[in-house]
Amino acid sequence: MIQFNFDPAHGNFLDLEKIASDSALSSVTTQLARDLIDHSPYMSIGDFLRSLSLQDLTILQKISQQAKDSQHADSIFEIMVLCDMLAQAEGVVADSAEQSCANCNFFISLVHVAVMARHGLAEVIWDRLSFDPAMANEVIVKFR
Repeated sequence: MIQFNFDPAHGNFLDLEKIASDSALSSVTTQLARDLIDHSPYMSIGDFLRSLSLQDLTILQKISQQAKDSQHADSIFEIMVLCDMLAQAEGVVADSAEQSCANCNFFISLVHVAVMARHGLAEVIWDRLSFDPAMANEVIVKFR
């Protein structure tokens, strides 16, 4: 089982090697961990979501919906792992449980918006997607 190592000065830090090899997690989550290990430790939420296939977005949408509906503790945990990996990759680590929860809710919304964009229902400004609080007031999506 993956554990969150919390450092009050730096937030949660995850062991990407463990995540990449965890068979209980989806292929989307384990692939993100492998990409962060093998290619670059930096990745924005926008780069991540934009790079996913529609099939991968659909997997994330299902996990997100289960987490949102509190149907599966495993889905909630997986969303937390994804959000913390992406926040860590952006260098914007949540400094509290409340911020971590807000990041998860934001990410779940972004997954649904990304699916809508793939179906031509929304235009996403991918470069503005971020967990950084400084970006909170930026326009990130335009609905058609």
